[in-house]
Amino acid sequence: MKYKGFLLDIDDTIYDYTSANNVALNQVVQFCKAEFNLDENVVRNAYMQARKKTHFILQGTGSSHNRLLYIQKMLEDLGINPLRYGLQIYNIYWDTFLENMQVFPFVDEFFDKFGVQICFVTDLTSHIQFRKIQQLGLADKVKYMVTSEETGHEKPHPFTFLQGLQKLNLPIEQVCMIGDSFEKDILGARNIGLDAFWLNLANKKREYNDKGIIEILSFSDLKNYL
Repeated sequence: MKYKGFLLDIDDTIYDYTSANNVALNQVVQFCKAEFNLDENVVRNAYMQARKKTHFILQGTGSSHNRLLYIQKMLEDLGINPLRYGLQIYNIYWDTFLENMQVFPFVDEFFDKFGVQICFVTDLTSHIQFRKIQQLGLADKVKYMVTSEETGHEKPHPFTFLQGLQKLNLPIEQVCMIGDSFEKDILGARNIGLDAFWLNLANKKREYNDKGIIEILSFSDLKNYL
């Protein structure tokens, strides 16, 4: 096999992030509706505005994904004490999210075969990404992770990929990137010369002429190449 190591995205690459997020956010909305007698749309809009504010202020950093900051700003905008309820709602969100993660087909087989050759490279806070990996039962199969909180930069910044290579202790020609985001994962990897598998779950149409990019429509398509 050509590759001796893999840099691997987590969210929407090895499991369905969108569905888990939707269920978790709905639990937050229902809690706020029952506890504070608020309309569901008011809560959802406040959450989305808080998310936008956090992303704007902290753009390019791992902290821009911190749900506690989203919830703090949401509660502040709703006139509710975040020091009283923030952690409770934060835990409702993530406990629900983790319980509803569903891995894609071939993921377990991939980790059984290549686990020690993998380094996760991910844009999020380290604490919750560690929790995800433990929840998915992968902590005993993979040893390495690089988060945007750790490097201080979001993908496609080269630091994330270069640090992943350093942890794997492999030359660039023996490693590939696997991820769902064309801009962050694929172009970021190609910018430093890494081959990349683009997991195009939504079957998006892209014009590119790069033999270093292999497009796959499902994670299980990897078995045709590895």
